[in-house]
Amino acid sequence: MSTTKLPRSKRKERSRSRDGTVRTHRKGATSDVPDEGEEPLYSGPLAQADYHRMKQEVENLRKQVAISKKTIHKQSKVIDELRSELKATQEMHGTQRVEIEKLKRQSKKSEDLVTTVESSLTCQICMELLLKPYGLSPCGHVLCMGCLLEWFKAAPPGDDEMLDDEYPDALLYRKKTCPCCRTIVRSRPIPLYLVKSLASAVDKAKAPNGAVRPSPPPDDEDPWAGIFREPTDFENYWSTDEDDDDDEEDDEDEDAEDGEDYEDDDDYWSFDGYGTGEDDERYDGPYVAARWAPPATHVSADEYPYLDADSEELKMLRRGATLQMIELFSMNYSHDLGLTAVVEDDNVVYLGWNIELHPDDETGEEYMDWILADMFDRPERWRMIHDALDGTWVAHKLVPQYEVENEYDNTDSEMWTAESDEDEDM
Repeated sequence: MSTTKLPRSKRKERSRSRDGTVRTHRKGATSDVPDEGEEPLYSGPLAQADYHRMKQEVENLRKQVAISKKTIHKQSKVIDELRSELKATQEMHGTQRVEIEKLKRQSKKSEDLVTTVESSLTCQICMELLLKPYGLSPCGHVLCMGCLLEWFKAAPPGDDEMLDDEYPDALLYRKKTCPCCRTIVRSRPIPLYLVKSLASAVDKAKAPNGAVRPSPPPDDEDPWAGIFREPTDFENYWSTDEDDDDDEEDDEDEDAEDGEDYEDDDDYWSFDGYGTGEDDERYDGPYVAARWAPPATHVSADEYPYLDADSEELKMLRRGATLQMIELFSMNYSHDLGLTAVVEDDNVVYLGWNIELHPDDETGEEYMDWILADMFDRPERWRMIHDALDGTWVAHKLVPQYEVENEYDNTDSEMWTAESDEDEDM
């Protein structure tokens, strides 16, 4: 097969016609795409339906986008509000935590305070609340009635004290001490109603909810009968107004019969010898503080077998006091301060180291009456110290200067007088 070559001019023309056809085809294909907003160049019912359907879907999508944007905006506001609330809640929780810690500390302090109060309202013997508290004098310790009764009844007698088998009332005269500090207790324990109220409140607070704890019944009988003497037991030792009047009348009758006259100053006292004109000469010199002196009264321990040889009572007896004075005036003695007595509730009188009672003054009552009157009649013989807070006072008895001229060694034994008397007897 032979190939015939075309001339060069014809090949150029055929190439031009082919390029024109291609350009026309491309131009036509490009012009078939409709611009935005223009009707499509499609033709036919199916093309038109697809177009309108797709257009409607686009519109729906645009509306959904707009709605979604509004929803997102609203949700953003809600989120911002929730964030603000969360921040405020966190701040409030922080404040509450601080308050809770503060309340915990206060609760801890309150619990410690309640524990301290409860321990203070607890009997030191049975470790129970003091629902029947009694206070001891002079030490001031507070214990429950049951423990005190057992303590006083179970205490063994001393070597010089009476036995219960021999003397049924020996317990009345036996030396009684505080279970806590062993201080000698001379008077009946005193009921403390304020302590009882506080202990009852603590006991009620500790009870479970709904539980009712009855209050302890009152004491119908005297719990200290047979242990401490009745206060009325000393009435026989105290003179009454009627007895004084009778005695004065008898004295006046006897004086009238004897032809003796007494001055008004002498009649001021029921017993002569305490500062009267007859037995106490006027002293105009200075008064000074008393000094230690040895015991001036001879008292043997055999006279008081129920007292210890070194008991406080025996020391005070050797210095002129009586058992009735010691009991009634809560007297004490110390080597440095001498004899002290409590009068009119809480007032303290320092009587020096020795007192001298009139032979007819068996109880010492008249002496203490004279002491109280002498503070006002002869203030130069007393050094008074008044307490403006509670209204009490302390009085120190002064003595004439010539009474302290004798120098004693204050380290001498308290048995000085008794030993010297015994030596003289031997």
